[in-house]
Formats: sequence, C-alpha cells, structure tokens
Amino acid sequence: MAEYLPTEKEVEKGIVDLLRMLQFSVYKNSQPRVPLVTSGIPDLMVFGPEHKPCFFFLEVKTERKGSKLRPAQIEFQKECKQAGVDYKVWRSSDKDCWGWLVSEGYVEEV
Repeated sequence: MAEYLPTEKEVEKGIVDLLRMLQFSVYKNSQPRVPLVTSGIPDLMVFGPEHKPCFFFLEVKTERKGSKLRPAQIEFQKECKQAGVDYKVWRSSDKDCWGWLVSEGYVEEV
C-alpha cells in the first residue's frame, strides 16, 4: 500500500498550529479559491515570539510529486534574498518546521 502524503492544506495547518502554540504570530495569505493576492506571494508571513523576534515568509509545499515553486514564487524568493528577507519553503510540520525550531533555539529536544 502506498504511503499517505498529506495535502498542502494539512501541512499548512500542522505548521500554523505548531508555530502558534509557541507564541509565533502567523498571517495566512493562502486561499482555497482563485487567489485574490498577487501571484508569487508566499502562503504565510511569520513573526517570532517576543522573547526571540524574527520575521520570514513561508511557502508551504507537500512531498507529493509535482509540488514545486511556480515561476512567480521563485521570483519572489529571489527578491527576498536580494533584500535580506528570510524566505522558507517547508514541506512538513514535523521535519522542516520542527527542525528549524530546534536549530534556531526556539525549542530543545530531550
């Protein structure tokens, strides 16, 4: 039987829930219908908690085949890099999100 791969919506919910539980502010740009935001704008804007502030844009993708950045997203990512703004692409709440939280010192693994 094939391994279950979560949808982008499920991945996003896991990431948002985890970040908010740790006092991050998360603003969603993703929309379930024809987008009303400019093409290329990432799914989430994230601000770190008061005790350790940060800011980054976050594009959520899945591990499913064909889940990759579109040209407008690649251009936005490039502009962020040029401006020194963090832009992340995460495909899971447990591996990517949790791994970043540990590496940046927001949580400790025991």
